[in-house]
Amino acid sequence: MKPFLLRSAFLVAFCVCMTVARAEEGTFQLKQTIPLPGVEGRIDHFALDAAGERLFVCALGNNTVEVLDLRRGERTYSVTGLGSPQGVAYIPELDRLFIANDKGGICKIYDAKSFQPVWGNRPQRRRRQCPLR
Repeated sequence: MKPFLLRSAFLVAFCVCMTVARAEEGTFQLKQTIPLPGVEGRIDHFALDAAGERLFVCALGNNTVEVLDLRRGERTYSVTGLGSPQGVAYIPELDRLFIANDKGGICKIYDAKSFQPVWGNRPQRRRRQCPLR
């Protein structure tokens, strides 16, 4: 039983050493910092347009999604009128930006060039009360 424990301990130590060595190779490096004046609170959830070199950032505290131009290193647009954006996805084949909102549980879809709403920005209709109530 002792040789089994010794071999197991050696195998675990070897795996840990290999993992640490690999982790150092694949660490992220800071490439640039882009200031976001006026954005306050938490930022969370990102989507990348790799071909257009844009990054979409949910700014929960501002109720916006910030569009960053990674080539020029600046903010190019703010998608406003959102209710605590909780998720963002960019679909390059459609050139559409999908934004999930916490308030109201609505997913809004925008054209990723003009940032005009494509779907999900219509006002909610009020349900009529049943006259028999």
